[in-house]
Amino acid sequence: MLIFKICFYRLLPLSVLLLAACSALKAPESSSVLKNHIASDEWQEYQHQLKQIQQFQIQGSVAYFSDEKKAYARFFWQQYSPKNYHLLLLSPLGQTEFELKVTNGRVDMAKYKDQGEIKGNAEEILFKLTGIPIPLEHLSRWIVGASSDADEIILNRQSRLKTLIHHKKEQTWKVYYQAYNTKITPILPERLELYLISPNHQDQRMTLKINHWILK
Repeated sequence: MLIFKICFYRLLPLSVLLLAACSALKAPESSSVLKNHIASDEWQEYQHQLKQIQQFQIQGSVAYFSDEKKAYARFFWQQYSPKNYHLLLLSPLGQTEFELKVTNGRVDMAKYKDQGEIKGNAEEILFKLTGIPIPLEHLSRWIVGASSDADEIILNRQSRLKTLIHHKKEQTWKVYYQAYNTKITPILPERLELYLISPNHQDQRMTLKINHWILK
């Protein structure tokens, strides 16, 4: 079993984060036309390949920006099946900061530091502990570049996702695929930016960098 060295930092010094803060809350614009349905053979074949990915491991980093908060963390995610996964965040000393296990779509175990197990919905638990609204319900598909739950999409010239838009109640998630890892088959995302737009809340942004992919 491959073990990654993972570090978790609640909040980076402001001087470090200011380098990215200037554009933190402004979603990139695109001149492309949004399309609800894409029928090209190349696109359909690529999506078929992605649907075959049921198990994977990824390790990387996530940066979070809002008007009130800026944070940076390292993460480890292991997907066992579509509704079974394990998310782990560790401190610089190797201590567990947050651990989440989901089985059959339900939280099997959630721990935060030494507070013991926590009950509730996975997204709600993570939001209460970190203040970051990570869309865990959809993230495993967005990570691989699948568009199964998208309301609108834009493709790049290689017939892979450039932009994905997902509406959930009064919230809108916009996912921008900035880079792909071309050294693995199928080609998978390497850098994503996620924007959450809410009418009654501040806009928020997350940058997800995937350093390692392991497919099973």
